[in-house]
Amino acid sequence: MSAQTLANLRSIITTIKPGDFMKLQEYRILSLRCLSQVELNFNFLDAAIKFWDPVDHVFRFNGYEICPLYEEFAAIMDTECSSRDGLVQIIPNMLFPQDLSALIRLPFETCRSLVTADSIPLMKLRPLILQKQRNSLEWKRLIAFYLYAQFLLVSPRVDGDVRIFSLMEQLEERRNPFPLILAETLCGLDNVKHGRTHRLGGSPLLLQV
Repeated sequence: MSAQTLANLRSIITTIKPGDFMKLQEYRILSLRCLSQVELNFNFLDAAIKFWDPVDHVFRFNGYEICPLYEEFAAIMDTECSSRDGLVQIIPNMLFPQDLSALIRLPFETCRSLVTADSIPLMKLRPLILQKQRNSLEWKRLIAFYLYAQFLLVSPRVDGDVRIFSLMEQLEERRNPFPLILAETLCGLDNVKHGRTHRLGGSPLLLQV
């Protein structure tokens, strides 16, 4: 992805007023207003992968073992997690674009034009976000999907994994997304270490921070 494309994707955040951003609290993404401006250091991430043990799922440094915890990811996102919170999970059998049309209240044909295989190119969502009424449920879900797909649940295969939309209603029920984000990040490290892909999945941003 080019630097210009990344800049265009980040720019959507600057269109959201601080007060409007606070209304996204149930999606646990408030810290992304600042964290989204962090530049990924690919040299650092490449160096970290060299120390990754895909069997025990730890970084090994001079006899020490280090592994990120989901509680640390939550702390970086300035979010409290309770053991009473349920956990989010990807729902693989959602019907797209039918279910997507119901979630964001767009015509079926519009949703069909958005979905390519199992992805939604994020640049296609940008004009829709700007057109939706601020603070409507549909606007919140589009913003949440956009930020999760770009920063927290990056897919190494596609631009925006459409299955992330299956998390929206779960997040609105205050379920905890961080174990899923951590699991996807660790699997992403495994896949790069094994040479299956060159692109980290999950959240390279939280891993770096």
